[in-house]
This record gives sequence, structure tokens and C-alpha cells, in this order.
Amino acid sequence: MHPYLYDIPLPWGGSLTIASYGFMIMCGFLVCIFLARRRAKKLDLNPERVFDLAFAMIVGGILGARLFYVVQFWNEAGFAQDPLMILRIDKGGLVFYGGVIGGAIG
Repeated sequence: MHPYLYDIPLPWGGSLTIASYGFMIMCGFLVCIFLARRRAKKLDLNPERVFDLAFAMIVGGILGARLFYVVQFWNEAGFAQDPLMILRIDKGGLVFYGGVIGGAIG
């Protein structure tokens, strides 16, 4: 798989790069939300509550995945020297088990 799908040139200069991994994560989130809402309707549950739960789990999962990455690679990635790099997901990554734990908490 190519690491980047597309570069969108911006009118003020530079470009917005669409990463393959992030795009696939987004597709997975959207498909799961769609299927969960459809199943909730069949079970006579409120689909809006399913959306609220999914949103909390997505935010918790991404934060947990990034937190575990930062903890795991604190020295190698140089987060101590430049704390703003903690926010740069494009310059680092996410950890799967951190996402599972964060999503469960969410």
C-alpha cells in the first residue's frame, strides 16, 4: 500500500497530504457507525445514542492510541525536547492496544 493517497495543493501554498492509514481508519469508523445505526433501528434502539457512543469511542480510541505511542517512544521520538511533537500524529503514530483501551474507556 502506498503511504500517501493524494496531495491536495492549497491556494496559500503547500499541500494537504492524505495518508493511506488515516483514510482507511476513517472508512472503518464510518462503516461501523453506519452498520451500528442500522442494527440499532432493527433492535428498536435510538440510533442517535449509538452515534453518541461511537463518537466517544472514536475520540477515546484516538487519544488512547496516541498516548500509548508517546509513552512507548518517549525517548526515541524526542518528545522531551519538543513537546509539541506529541500533537503531530503525522510525524509519529498510533498504537493499536492504546486505541482499544482508550475506545473502551470512551
